[in-house]
Amino acid sequence: MKLHKRILTVLCVMAVLMSLPFSVNAETAVDTEREVSLTIHGLWDGIPLKGAEFAIYRISEVDAGGELSVLPAFSQFRDLLDIRGENAQSWHAASLLLEQHILSENVSPTARAASADNGSAVFSEIPQGLYLVLGAHQRQEGYVYSTNPFFVQLPSKDLENGTWQYHAEVNAKPDRTEETISLQIIKQWRDQFHADRRPKEIHLVLYRDGKEYCEVTLPQNGKWHCTLEGLSANHTWYVEEKAVSGYETKITREGNTFLVINSLIKSISDGKLPQTGLLWWPVPWLLILGTGLVLTGLIIRRKKNG
Repeated sequence: MKLHKRILTVLCVMAVLMSLPFSVNAETAVDTEREVSLTIHGLWDGIPLKGAEFAIYRISEVDAGGELSVLPAFSQFRDLLDIRGENAQSWHAASLLLEQHILSENVSPTARAASADNGSAVFSEIPQGLYLVLGAHQRQEGYVYSTNPFFVQLPSKDLENGTWQYHAEVNAKPDRTEETISLQIIKQWRDQFHADRRPKEIHLVLYRDGKEYCEVTLPQNGKWHCTLEGLSANHTWYVEEKAVSGYETKITREGNTFLVINSLIKSISDGKLPQTGLLWWPVPWLLILGTGLVLTGLIIRRKKNG
């Protein structure tokens, strides 16, 4: 009886709680009809970069729940952009690949804006979505300033109160270099115990602003790295590798250094499973022995209980 009373009490409490009025925070849903705006601040050590040009590219659209859907023009990068929760390095790698695609295919931006005397560029009344921001190279007082590509989601969610912010302000974080720069290319092989499968040489293509500039062959002087000097800092440079049979390629960039990683593609050509060092013939006997021990224990227990 006591148990029945407790259950009845719990059900009554639940019924009362369900009957209480509650409100839904309207700000948890995105107002998809509302336009957004973006302000980019271009400052170097507190000095504003005047006349710096920025271009924004709408990569994805956003729904009422804040979910992103890649636009058809960038559908081939759908898997690349499915990196929610990943670290900043993953987003940076994705931004570099998209930048290469935009430059090589001469994709038109969603909008352009130049920074005012205070170093700020303003984009107003633009559609919602995930944007890639590209900054043009800016010459000022004997230096060249450039901005790495980065993503901005509009609107963005305020994690403190759960509301959506329809205006964003970001810092471009430009880099400053001399008029000319040097690019370093480093080849790294990931094919432990299979160095015999490497080709005698590999071929890389250096691109300037999306156009082929020159071809580089490694090794140079017996080394799997090289340095390209005297390149203009007024351009965007990136490297691609011509396909290497039996290897997959990944290229990362840090500053003016390109790391070209070739990983051996593992395959089973003879149809046999790789040996792991484990002997399988005792397994059936061990299963029979274990079953027998369990049955014996049950019989002994039953006799004791009797």
